[in-house]
Formats: sequence, structure tokens, C-alpha cells
Amino acid sequence: MSGMVTIFADASVNTQHKRAGAGAWAKGDGRSSVLFRKTLEYDRNVTLAELRALRFMIEHLFETGYIQPDDDAIMLQSDCLQALWVLSRIIPYAVEKKHPNGAPLSKWKQRSSESIWQRREAEAIRQTLGSRRVYLRHVRGHKEGDGRQWVNEQCDRLAKKAAWEDSPA
Repeated sequence: MSGMVTIFADASVNTQHKRAGAGAWAKGDGRSSVLFRKTLEYDRNVTLAELRALRFMIEHLFETGYIQPDDDAIMLQSDCLQALWVLSRIIPYAVEKKHPNGAPLSKWKQRSSESIWQRREAEAIRQTLGSRRVYLRHVRGHKEGDGRQWVNEQCDRLAKKAAWEDSPA
């Protein structure tokens, strides 16, 4: 038996107050959903924060045993096209799973480059996921729409809460 785990993650970065947080949601086949939040080390690079949000959620899911050995596919959803694009370059076997309400990753291909720090985060994600199939999907942030936008808004709220309530003043 094989299974899939879908992960949404979002980051909140406030450059004025130098705070950052991550919020995430996951749902595995036949399992309850999981919410997660974490204060992030501040960096004004939003793409880096978005990649860290994904990485920390993935690590949390492995540490708690939520991702099981027979889970052979992981769907990563983010409202950050550039973070997904960086992942597509570092995880060459990752497949873009387009959604009618999302933008294609190709929107970033001609005008973006990744930093060494972004590549390191993406590489850590690749190593943690191992040989599992990886699907990438963009979700439009801060838009009305289907359940995906609702989940993304929950992740955004968790990220802001992690940045403001969980960080020292």
C-alpha cells in the first residue's frame, strides 16, 4: 500500500520589525490533518523563508512519524512561485501538478535565480524526502476561492502568529 501526504506551508516576514514565522498544514491519506507553526530566524529574503517553512514542516512530519515508510508521494503546495521553482531545479524528478487556480512555475523560469541559501534549503528538502515522488503545486495567496486558498490562509495566520506571538519582543 502506498500513500500521499499533501503539505501546504507559508511564511511571514516583517522587514520593519525583523520577525519571521512559518505556518503549515498537512494531510496524509487516511489520516487527520496536522497544523504546525515555528518562529524562523529572521532573513529579509521571503523565498528563503518560504523554503524554510516547507523544510521545517517536512522535518516535523518525519520526526513525529506522520510521514510513514509507505508514503511514496509528497505534494508540496505554496503561494511562493519562486520557492517552488527553486525546488524544481534542485529536485529534478519533481513534477509540477498544475491547478486551474494556480500559476505555472514557468512564470519564474526566465527571470529568476536562486541564492546559495535557497539552494541549501531545497537540497535539505530533497535529502529528507529521499526517493519519494514529489509534486509541486502553486496556490494563489490571499484570494477567495476553493479549499486550497482557505488552507493557505490558515498557514498564513499560523506564520504571522509564530512571528509575533512566539518570538521574543
